[in-house]
Amino acid sequence: MKSRVSIRRLALVCTVVLIGGFAIGYLAAYDRNPDNPEKSDAAEMVEEGNGQPSDNTIMDYVSEPRTTFDTRLIFKSSYSGCGHTVAEQQKLREELVGLDENEIHKHYPGWEVEKFHSEEVVLHRQIEGVCPGHYILGIENGYVAVYQTIDGGKRELIRVTDIPASILRLRDQERLREGMLLDSMEEVNQYLEDLGS
Repeated sequence: MKSRVSIRRLALVCTVVLIGGFAIGYLAAYDRNPDNPEKSDAAEMVEEGNGQPSDNTIMDYVSEPRTTFDTRLIFKSSYSGCGHTVAEQQKLREELVGLDENEIHKHYPGWEVEKFHSEEVVLHRQIEGVCPGHYILGIENGYVAVYQTIDGGKRELIRVTDIPASILRLRDQERLREGMLLDSMEEVNQYLEDLGS
């Protein structure tokens, strides 16, 4: 009989201790964050640190993008003289694979990084002058001449016409001295035809 009473007392004491432990644990958790008891400790640390995680917080690290073997490299040149932008796509050289934005920028001085993703890198520059492929009417040895623009804003003489600049109106002579920018050979031929008539 004595052993039955001891077992009952022991069971009663264990039950009280177990219920008390649960109650104390619940109250301790509730006191830490009474508005949202389900919020994690990491979320609490971020909030308490004014949006900055504490040293004890484990955060996912998101690495900055880097180039890969599949990255497209695009060079865009904007020309102030004609307002055109010329884009050229190149295959990324092997030694540039695995670089971040700053490292790519160091390899291309004079270019600005306009876009940087692992799929595509766009480099941009502003150039004074006109883009290649335009035609310029000017004067060469006293005659109307036709030039074509090449890379670097230089002119390449295509032909000298048999139209003397001295027979043209003063306004046309002035425009030819400055260089008349035209977009196509059709425009050149039309203007020369108008000058000759």
